[in-house]
Amino acid sequence: MHNRLLSFLKRHNILTCEHHGFMESKSTETASHSFIRSVQEALNRHVHAVGIFLNLSEAYDVINHNRVLDKLDSYGIRGSMNK
Repeated sequence: MHNRLLSFLKRHNILTCEHHGFMESKSTETASHSFIRSVQEALNRHVHAVGIFLNLSEAYDVINHNRVLDKLDSYGIRGSMNK
């Protein structure tokens, strides 16, 4: 299921290159490097840099699952894949 869903998301350009979660060859380390690079670029351009960090480790326990399924449907993930 993971491979089918990821393939669909990639094929339809739903995920951006900035997305690091569950992506092949990406990790929290690559996300950290990307963030640090963005902050360094902002500082070099003398603009403000802001970081917002969220811990979503327990988000699945409190998320509205019907809303997630509706969102997946809006992206074209329907039928048995959405069930």
